Amino acid sequence: DGDAAGGGAASSPAPRARTAVLEVCDSQLRRHAHIQGFLDREAKKFGPGTVTHARRWGMPPRLLLQDEGGALLEAVRIDGWKTEHIVEYLNSRLGGVEAVAAAA
Repeated sequence: DGDAAGGGAASSPAPRARTAVLEVCDSQLRRHAHIQGFLDREAKKFGPGTVTHARRWGMPPRLLLQDEGGALLEAVRIDGWKTEHIVEYLNSRLGGVEAVAAAA
């Protein structure tokens, strides 16, 4: 569960992002092993530099989607998401990136 920054009408498509930053505190990462699993096994499948990890003290896990210039398009908390939900979400939001195989 997370709210997109900026909201928007349900009928308008979400803007396509070029990159995603997964921000999380290391202590939070230990509590969410599935997010560490995503970083270890899935993030690199999106291509070099497309999905990056930023350590932020005290920050619960969230994804920041950015356009080509690095401007924030969307921010969403992912604490309760499973690895496959993160992959599915990024596949639907990242533009110019080949879809990751959904089979797991």
